[in-house]
Amino acid sequence: MSAAPQEPPPALESHERRRSRHRYLLGLCVFVCGVFLVAGQIVYRSVETLEEKAEEQFAAELLNVERAVGRHLAEAMHDLEAVAAQPVMLGVLDEDLDNEVASSLKSARDSSSALLEIDCFDAAGKLVTSTVVERLERPAASPFSPFEGLRGRWSFAEKAVSVAVPIEWSFDEVERIGYLRAEVDRAALLPAETAAASQAGWVLLSDASGDFTLRSGRSAEGDDERMVLRSTLLHFPSLTGAPELTVTLAKPFGTLFGRSLALKTRVQWVWFGSALVLGLVLLTFARLEANYKHGLETYADELQAKNRDLSLSRSQLQEQTRRAQVASRAKSEFLATMSHELRTPLNGILGMTDLLKETKLRGTQREFAETVEDSAAGLLSIIDGILEYSDLEAGADEPPLDVRSPRATVDALLARFRARGRAKGLSFAALVRTRVPWRARYDEGRVMRVLDRLLDNALKFTAKGRVVLELDVSAAHELEFRVSDTGIGVAPERLADVFEPFVQTDGTHARRFGGAGLGLAIAKGLCEAMGGRLSVESRAGGGSSFGFTVPFQPDASEAVDETARVLLLVPDLEAARATAEALVGVERACEVAFDAEEAAGALARGTFALVLADLKHAGRAVFDELARLVPEQRRPRFVGLDASGTVEAAAVPGAALVLAAPLDPGEWSRVCGVDPPRATSDSTAMASGVRADGPTERCILVAEDNPVNQRLMAAWVERLGYACQIAADGRAAVAAFETGAYLCVLMDIQMPEMDGLEATRQIRALESRGERRTPIIAVTANSADEDRQRGLAAGMDAYLGKPVDRSLLAETIARFVA
Repeated sequence: MSAAPQEPPPALESHERRRSRHRYLLGLCVFVCGVFLVAGQIVYRSVETLEEKAEEQFAAELLNVERAVGRHLAEAMHDLEAVAAQPVMLGVLDEDLDNEVASSLKSARDSSSALLEIDCFDAAGKLVTSTVVERLERPAASPFSPFEGLRGRWSFAEKAVSVAVPIEWSFDEVERIGYLRAEVDRAALLPAETAAASQAGWVLLSDASGDFTLRSGRSAEGDDERMVLRSTLLHFPSLTGAPELTVTLAKPFGTLFGRSLALKTRVQWVWFGSALVLGLVLLTFARLEANYKHGLETYADELQAKNRDLSLSRSQLQEQTRRAQVASRAKSEFLATMSHELRTPLNGILGMTDLLKETKLRGTQREFAETVEDSAAGLLSIIDGILEYSDLEAGADEPPLDVRSPRATVDALLARFRARGRAKGLSFAALVRTRVPWRARYDEGRVMRVLDRLLDNALKFTAKGRVVLELDVSAAHELEFRVSDTGIGVAPERLADVFEPFVQTDGTHARRFGGAGLGLAIAKGLCEAMGGRLSVESRAGGGSSFGFTVPFQPDASEAVDETARVLLLVPDLEAARATAEALVGVERACEVAFDAEEAAGALARGTFALVLADLKHAGRAVFDELARLVPEQRRPRFVGLDASGTVEAAAVPGAALVLAAPLDPGEWSRVCGVDPPRATSDSTAMASGVRADGPTERCILVAEDNPVNQRLMAAWVERLGYACQIAADGRAAVAAFETGAYLCVLMDIQMPEMDGLEATRQIRALESRGERRTPIIAVTANSADEDRQRGLAAGMDAYLGKPVDRSLLAETIARFVA
């Protein structure tokens, strides 16, 4: 016995499961954090793009302000130059034209949006006229040198901005006769074009010395929001005396970068949170890994300790294994030996009793012979049950599934148990629903063995009434067999024990009916081995119903219906049972249909000799409808069943006969047109044969070492009409075969000198020289499946187990010798 692998302790298994979950959570957290980090990086890049666009927009606004200020300065100077270029300005040289000059200056001031006050000076710098009366009353000195760079001369002060242009007279040469000086509106320097740039901010125009400042937009006082400033210098290369001015554009920080800053802040928090969570998860997982390693080390120490203990007991386990193997071999050898040693004398007892019953016996003598036969059969049943239960415990290999006919299975069982039921005065019927497939792939051997035990119990525990074998297809698409009886039944509180081995429901039953209590345990084991289930319904004194299901695979090959059957068209299963009980002479199972459509399908698929229909249920026109579906040469005989007993056959189209229901068993001759079958006597004489000392034309060689079985087999062979020659062992059988030809050889397996397998191989070797093949039929007490396979592999043609059924032996010999 090998040492079983050590299972990990439950605590370690639980820790391993938690560790797996933690790994999953760790991977999930890392994935989520990774997603957050990647998403944050994408958002961060988007924020940088927004900032760059804000900076570009800010620079564009500052450029627009710069251009607007320069453009308006140039416009003010051009307006003043236009006034200086007017012809009336020549009146500066003539005092009589001062009024005209003054009028022109006023008109120019009123029409200009930038010029406020205009003064006119002569070439000497003397004030000639002005739009301001106070200046005429108190002439002021000119701020400019008379002829020194007056073209586009600008002057900027904190409160005023002035521009001067010359007044020229072009005759032979250009001569300056004076100049005009005008004050420019400070607001004109920052016109409406800069308003858009100064929204939510302000624009400042100033010189380098700080003497001149000009501001538009929000006031600087009270600003509670951080401002972003951008400045640029204004250059006027075409203007004279114009200082460098600085244009400053201010915007609130929130307006420019508030959204970007908020996004940046959120992204940074996301990064920080993700990093924090990831760190905590990694820290937690590191602690879990440390705990797991500690647990694993602890388990490893425990496992090493257990391994040391196992190493110490390995020699003991090996010794126990050797002993178990020896015991298993001894058990197998013991069962095989006991099977052979018990079956061999039982074969002699049963066979000789059968021969004894064929002789002239008085009533008491025949009763004693039958008692001996029944006792031997009971002993054989017990032996078979013990051997089969042992095979189930050992777990026999799955046999291959072959295509079989479920109907043939039921027919075989009906034929096997009919005589036994008739001997007890029981009605034994078999019913098959028409929806059962004609051919199917299933384990027929095990099904037969289960039904053998169920039917044997039903007949054993039923004193009067009926036993019914039913075959149907369950709702789960399995073959469903059911054996029902009207026997003693089982009390409800004892139903749980009926499938236990070596247990019967009542000690009195065990003494009254006999048996080892293995039948139902074996049946249950066989059902489970086929993948089915066995169930029971019963009540004390009310009979029992055992049912089991078997998986099957439908076979699509066309079925060959070689046997004419009886089709019952009845309303329910109880009516079918009552009708089938009356047909005690039916050699095959009755087909059952519950409606006309089901009956029509059955007639289309198979051949029936007789159709019995309940007219109240099916209607009087049913036979006429069914007759249209069947050719005349295959048309069955239609018989109606009438519960009232008043319907005549002439009133039912197609009916050959109408009988009163329920059907009386005495009406069988009227139904089928023949006398009811009579039980054949067991003492029916068989053809006499001749014992042969050597091979003759119709001689069968019997290889058998047991003297009783030699006499029995010789008697049976002779009664079949053949001569018989006996060989006491395998070597004698081979020697006899070399002397001449035989119709067939009946070969025992376990014999002295040479067993039947080796004898078969040597006979087949002799035949390989060109002689004809002689059928070899194994007749042996070695009935295990492996023994059967070894026999067929050695060259045998058939395999019969002891005790041998005489009818089966006759059938087998006829099959090979015909």
